[in-house]
Amino acid sequence: MEFEWNRERLRQISPSKVSFEEAATVFGDPLGRIVADPRHSAIEERLVLLGISKERRLLAVIVH
Repeated sequence: MEFEWNRERLRQISPSKVSFEEAATVFGDPLGRIVADPRHSAIEERLVLLGISKERRLLAVIVH
């Protein structure tokens, strides 16, 4: 699977210093859940993936 990140945006909103590599591991969480987030984007579809990273942290990854 290939991932593309908005690195500048992640620097702005990630006070916990989550790496791109760790955030990508959330996609491998078999119990992770993707939910729609229509409140934050009327122009394009936006989804939020909630899951546990390889470092055992609960992360929310925005997908659009």
